[in-house]
Amino acid sequence: TSTGLLSVSSSINLTAAGQDLSLSSSGASTGGIAINGNVALAGGSITINSGRFVNIDGVTVDSGGGSILISANSGGAAAGGSPFSGVRVNDAVVQSRGGDIAITGRGLGASGGSYNHGVFLQNGGIVRSFTGSGDGNAGTVSLNGTGGGASGGTNVGVYVSGAGSGVFSKHGTIIITAGGGSSG
Repeated sequence: TSTGLLSVSSSINLTAAGQDLSLSSSGASTGGIAINGNVALAGGSITINSGRFVNIDGVTVDSGGGSILISANSGGAAAGGSPFSGVRVNDAVVQSRGGDIAITGRGLGASGGSYNHGVFLQNGGIVRSFTGSGDGNAGTVSLNGTGGGASGGTNVGVYVSGAGSGVFSKHGTIIITAGGGSSG
């Protein structure tokens, strides 16, 4: 838990079955979570909650069968500073191997700028509840995004961009709920 920027730059491997992981950063003006190291669990749940943003870049976040809950700027309080998306999955994979996945994000508040997406999957960013044969039950994947209220352009609720980016579930339901910002 942090009130400032929480950076995960080394791998986290919880190998005991059912161990859970919780990451939290509550600072709406200075907080945020940057995940640049792989995260692997053996069936435990992953909870990531930030008062500002969650950036997952170039890594895999894998619960091994447990649920994944990611939330960023859900109250919409974060304002000021550089534009940001609430939850960004950039050239990275978030996977549950059968568990449910729920991602909720809101882009930057009212300080201007563009590209303040609620949930942004880019450059091969993938969210999936399976990896292949042998995975558990069909997990539901839910993305809920609200674009920032800034006066710039392209403040989209859920934005999927770039080759290979996508949202997948083997037999489970996919739910995408999106609302644009003031010009999204």
